[in-house]
Amino acid sequence: MPSGDFPRKYPVGLSSHWCKGCLGGVCYRVHIFPLTVPPLRERRDDIPLLAQHFAHTYAHRMRKRLEPVPAEAMEALVHYDWPGNVRELQNVIERAVILAADEVLRPVVPEQSPVVRRAATVSPQSQTLDDVMRAHILDALRATNGVLAAPTAPRCAWA
Repeated sequence: MPSGDFPRKYPVGLSSHWCKGCLGGVCYRVHIFPLTVPPLRERRDDIPLLAQHFAHTYAHRMRKRLEPVPAEAMEALVHYDWPGNVRELQNVIERAVILAADEVLRPVVPEQSPVVRRAATVSPQSQTLDDVMRAHILDALRATNGVLAAPTAPRCAWA
C-alpha cells in the first residue's frame, strides 16, 4: 500500500484503499462497458416511478404510512428540470417524507437558480465565437461573484 493510504470500509461491502482518489482497480473494472444514461429532464416518464419508489423506500425506513404523491405535486415534479438529476429528486422526496406530518406527501420542488433559468443572451453585435465566449465567461464570473475555482476532490483516471 502506498504511503499515506489506509484501508477503508465501504457501504457496498468493498474494502480497498485509495489510489490517487480511486478505489484500487475498481475504476478500471467499471470502465469496461461504459453506459450513457440521459439526464432526468430527458426522461420525464421515469420521474413518477422514481418518486413513488423513493417515497415508498423512505416511508418504510421511517415507519410512516403515506398515500401516493398527489397529482398536482407529481405534475410539479415532472415539469421541473432536475439539474441535480436523480440524486436531487431523491433528496426532495426524502425531505418530503421526513416533513410529512399526516399521510399526505407534499414534496417541494426547488426554485431554479437564475443561472439555470436564464440562457446567455447574444446581442446582434456579438457575431463571432470569441465574442459569444467572452460574454458567457463574463456572465459566469458575475454569477459566481468572481470565484474562479473551488477545491476539487481527487479524480479517477477515467473521470
